[in-house]
Amino acid sequence: MMTLLLEVCKMQNFEALEAVTGRAALKLAVVEEPDLVLLDWELPDIAGVEVCRFLRRVGITAPIVILSGRADDKDVVTGLEEGADEYLTKPISPQVLAARLSAHLRRVSYAPEAERLPKGVVANVALLDRVSIFLDHPAAALRVLAKRAERVSVRTGTAVLTQGKSNDSFFVIQKGSFDVTRKGQFGDRFTLAKLGEAEFFGAISTVTREPAAATVTALEDSQVMKISREDLLSELAVGSDAMVQLEAVVKQRQQLFDRSLTRKKERKDAARIVAMYSPKGGVGKTTLALNLAASLARKHSGEVLLIDCSLPYNHAAVLAHLVPITSLSRLTSLTGDFDDRLRSALLPHPAGFLVLPTVLAAEEAELVTPALLTRALTSLSSQYAFIVVDLGSSLSEVVLSVLERSQEIFMIATPELLIVKDLINVYDIMRGVLKLDDEQIHLVVNHRSPDATVAVRELGDFLGVKTEVEVRNDGIRPESAAIRGEILAVSDLKSSIAIAADEMARMIE
Repeated sequence: MMTLLLEVCKMQNFEALEAVTGRAALKLAVVEEPDLVLLDWELPDIAGVEVCRFLRRVGITAPIVILSGRADDKDVVTGLEEGADEYLTKPISPQVLAARLSAHLRRVSYAPEAERLPKGVVANVALLDRVSIFLDHPAAALRVLAKRAERVSVRTGTAVLTQGKSNDSFFVIQKGSFDVTRKGQFGDRFTLAKLGEAEFFGAISTVTREPAAATVTALEDSQVMKISREDLLSELAVGSDAMVQLEAVVKQRQQLFDRSLTRKKERKDAARIVAMYSPKGGVGKTTLALNLAASLARKHSGEVLLIDCSLPYNHAAVLAHLVPITSLSRLTSLTGDFDDRLRSALLPHPAGFLVLPTVLAAEEAELVTPALLTRALTSLSSQYAFIVVDLGSSLSEVVLSVLERSQEIFMIATPELLIVKDLINVYDIMRGVLKLDDEQIHLVVNHRSPDATVAVRELGDFLGVKTEVEVRNDGIRPESAAIRGEILAVSDLKSSIAIAADEMARMIE
């Protein structure tokens, strides 16, 4: 099909650029800013309709034509609603396709130049759209920032920020990498973080108007997007999600500078890996994972890491009121500096543990592979006493690889009849396929509702195990704590979840 499309373009004297994946198409369109985009719905990685949505968000105004074998009315409507100018179904004759493309290109040639964004602005918007604090920011506001931003080239070894000196700009890395260092109390300089593409620096001094809190130096020839304080703050309304997240990032980085949680010595013993799993969503697994991490951190401050691998969405950071800067999935193509960039992605929580998000957006989930997660666990195991991994509900290859590697597994269940069959299947897989011992698997029954359809003892009998931890129903307390960003194992030690978390911690310490 691709060959036919290229021939059609050649026959019409169109200059055609080819991309075989959705992500490649996104990069190509942002850089080249084509006069027309021809998309297939079925792509190897992300759907063509997702590509269409992104291109419209970043400001691509060129006609987008979707060519697909999906002919249902609902698919046609979806494609047009997401920004396509035309939806063509296969099969289609080369002559008709050529005529359709020519018609759209004629319209482009008559359109006023003012309708298109200035050259380079689309690439700026695309970069800002990947920045964690702007993920849900209105597209129009991103375009305003992108128009006002300045691209700056930085040579290797150049310090963009210097600790103690004034700074009035917010920087987003467009290309290259940077070292974030800080002077210690004895004059020694140590690395706090290493930053890469779509990460940012200068947030603290931009928001607080104080001198730069650290020195940021280019590790290679790089390029950054520079946004003035006035432009940034004028576009981030007080109380907006982006402003709230930016202020949260400032607090996180100040805490990182104060506590230096990432400056850790190698441990003699590898971390104890603890998996949190349930075959059903909505059982309170992530809440229990956060509370377990907080409970462990009371005795092992700075020695506990929570990896949020509950794909395709990550909620641990949100529930803990932390703002990710990057994620594990965005490090997948790194060869050198992987360990340093990985540690720079960790989010310190005031309770004394850290959180590693694996994705920032659901579409990044496919980038998280068993190999990538194994690489991360290998890198981090010598740094922490405990690594708690919050897993998704599907028995994917990623989940199976973590379960196989874990020393302890907490199986989270609610006392409901609907979950029993799934639990039986999962236990059979763990015993028969993964060859795990029952002593490694701890059944935790969480009474999220005051009404139970299955007795706790009956649930254990179905599985041939006993319930080791029972979380009594605590009304709306868990939800209220989540809204406030509180972890009950820190704020309310007498709550049922805090008591259960302490019990789980004692079982694995």
